[in-house]
Amino acid sequence: MKSLKQRFSTFYNRNNQRSGTLWEERFKNIIVEGDESALLTMALYIDSNPIRAGLVTDPAEYRFCGYGEAVGGGETAREGLRSLLLRQSNSWKAVQAEYRRLLYSNGEESSTRKGFTREQTSEVEAQEGHLPAGAALRHRIRYLSEGLILGSRAFIDGWLDRNRWRFGERTVSRRPDRRLPDMAALGVFPPAPA
Repeated sequence: MKSLKQRFSTFYNRNNQRSGTLWEERFKNIIVEGDESALLTMALYIDSNPIRAGLVTDPAEYRFCGYGEAVGGGETAREGLRSLLLRQSNSWKAVQAEYRRLLYSNGEESSTRKGFTREQTSEVEAQEGHLPAGAALRHRIRYLSEGLILGSRAFIDGWLDRNRWRFGERTVSRRPDRRLPDMAALGVFPPAPA
């Protein structure tokens, strides 16, 4: 971690004509037992961080946490939440509702820390943890539309070939198995004329 922070600081300072540290404190790590309740507690804490930092008002809006990733459609994140809740066969909708209820009830603000307001927690309880359909769809579309290349195969291949230098030594994936959902079937866009 020290090396990563040091290299990033050097890079950032050089590109922004500045000097000095970017980080407030040294990196601290915490060793957590692999017990499900301890891991669930840590996941709830981490997924509440964007709320406590004032970055978003709903953790589903923050795609850089496990819960936001799962709401956005990330299968690995969804499987992680299923395993935390010890749910192997439940639908994602049931897992999401249970985790959302836990997230809001454990992340409520107190006199010593920022968090969800009592009104937000009550609203989630009234909805039994379920995201309203419009909100779920909005998060899914936002997640899909950030960082995509849309166009024909020739357009995508050409763009990747011209910009391969931006990605360093890594292999740029052209995953044909990644398909956008049928937005017309979801009721977002009208079907294309036949």
